[in-house]
Amino acid sequence: MEEAQTLDKTEVCSDMEHFFRRLRLREYFNDTEDSENTWTEGKGILTTKKRSDWTPPHGRNPHLDKYIDSFRHLIKSTIIDTNRGKASNISAQERKAIQSLKSNKEIIIKPADKAGAIVMMNTSDYMKEAKTQLMDTRYYKKLESDPTQDYYKELNKLVSCLPDESTRADGLIPKSPRTGIFYMHPKIYKSGNPERPIISCVGTLTEQVSGWVEGILKPLVKDTPSYMQDTTDLLNKLSAIGPLPKGTILATMDVQSLYSNIPPQDGINACKFFLENTGTDADSVVKLIKFILTRNYFKFHNKIYLQETGTAMGSKMAPQYANLFMAKLESNFLSSCPIRPQAYYRYIDDILIIWMESGPQLKTFHEQFNQFHPTINLTLSYSSTFWTPSSSCRKMK
Repeated sequence: MEEAQTLDKTEVCSDMEHFFRRLRLREYFNDTEDSENTWTEGKGILTTKKRSDWTPPHGRNPHLDKYIDSFRHLIKSTIIDTNRGKASNISAQERKAIQSLKSNKEIIIKPADKAGAIVMMNTSDYMKEAKTQLMDTRYYKKLESDPTQDYYKELNKLVSCLPDESTRADGLIPKSPRTGIFYMHPKIYKSGNPERPIISCVGTLTEQVSGWVEGILKPLVKDTPSYMQDTTDLLNKLSAIGPLPKGTILATMDVQSLYSNIPPQDGINACKFFLENTGTDADSVVKLIKFILTRNYFKFHNKIYLQETGTAMGSKMAPQYANLFMAKLESNFLSSCPIRPQAYYRYIDDILIIWMESGPQLKTFHEQFNQFHPTINLTLSYSSTFWTPSSSCRKMK
């Protein structure tokens, strides 16, 4: 409640009571005009009746009284009484333990990737893994100096060439950009608990322009054949398929480290393909996408790095960019396959297919997909169950 402490408490109380009075007046007059809000027409001019300070009495409507009392108590306890402290849901001993963990430099506490858990790691292990990733020259390059000024000028030039002047005035370039911050989240649901690299792009040079590009790419993603919005969308799609024969296989594939393994030019070409014939200035958008991808610099332990391939998880446009890359890749692959899935759905890097052929043919399909692009690899999992007309699952015989 840091913002609440800066409020004028007297003004808050006054505004609150005025609000309560209006509620009581509305209830008292039962949706008719009250005297202080009624305009009367005079001789050629509009005049108002003199304002009244009268307030309908408490006790007329118990439901309204209860609402006002609860509202007043809530405001008083959360804003007015800030100096009295707040009730804690943890004990003093637990609070002391948390502070001790926070101040312990030997450990690092991070949220787990996708699992909703909290992970405690040795600082030395975390640092070792970070350095190992950042020393991989396939993805990252260490810079000798801060490139902000040069990149700032470059982005200014690109934005100034946008055809829409209102877009340029909408604050696409921050006045005082900060350098991105590199950190990692452990994938505790995978063997070996690999770390997912993330770059915090809040306040960076590319944050706003990346958000602008995201708004352009998002509608294109929704029109792709494999698009899956969420679990409800998937269930609706599956329900629409109807009964499937015995022996149908449900399989999933996962693209390994998708964001990091998209070659910039391949990703750009995919975006350009979907942008064409949309009425959008594709060339201008593509130039901004290229800038976001190739000027993604960040800091880790006072050293500055540049990401040379892939896109950063943390960039606003990253999910839509990855979606369009995969949409183009899978379209090209599926059109070349002699045997295709009955249904193929994807949520960014997670793929669900309904396969009506044999298990060995499914494995061949997976192997061919892995060979289709030099940097894209997929894992395959499939169940020994099949889809029945009653939509239930039974063991394959």
